Amino acid sequence: MKFLPIFALGLIALLSSTSFTQPAVPVRLASADNIEDLFRPRADTSNVNVDSLERQAFVLVNKKREENGLRDLEWSDPLESVARLHSDNMAEYQFFSHKGLDNKYVSQRADDAHVGSWSSIGENIAYMRGYSDPVTMAVDLWLESPTHRHNMLDPYWKESAVGVGVAEDGSYYFTQVFMTRK
Repeated sequence: MKFLPIFALGLIALLSSTSFTQPAVPVRLASADNIEDLFRPRADTSNVNVDSLERQAFVLVNKKREENGLRDLEWSDPLESVARLHSDNMAEYQFFSHKGLDNKYVSQRADDAHVGSWSSIGENIAYMRGYSDPVTMAVDLWLESPTHRHNMLDPYWKESAVGVGVAEDGSYYFTQVFMTRK
């Protein structure tokens, strides 16, 4: 059985941002339509290698940049920490937003993590479940969205990293952070 990506039409615009004024997306609450989901067995996510998924997504983004005549982004370990923390939080607390539960956006999370002096910072996020290749699906969906595509293919970005969080129900949360230093 093939599952569709879990993107509500209204969420597409919230997937990427270089502006930090988007409203938070509410946590999905149980309703009569989805109450059975609360009692389903959880997916076994113990064998998921998030380091590998993060690097695969990063390589795929750089491949798309090369195909468009752009130079590769440089991997940033500090940005990976920022991205993974956000993805892990979304996976653990089952929310999907650029704004964390602590009301912080990527700019504040990067400052808290002491990533260094930056002039611009941006973020793409994705959320899905049921795909055998979530990395390719995340990157493909980002490419199909004008705002995500702009972030991925913006020649101004210099550094980036991807963080992946996997929820107990098998949902994947991707965060890619882009940055240019001062």
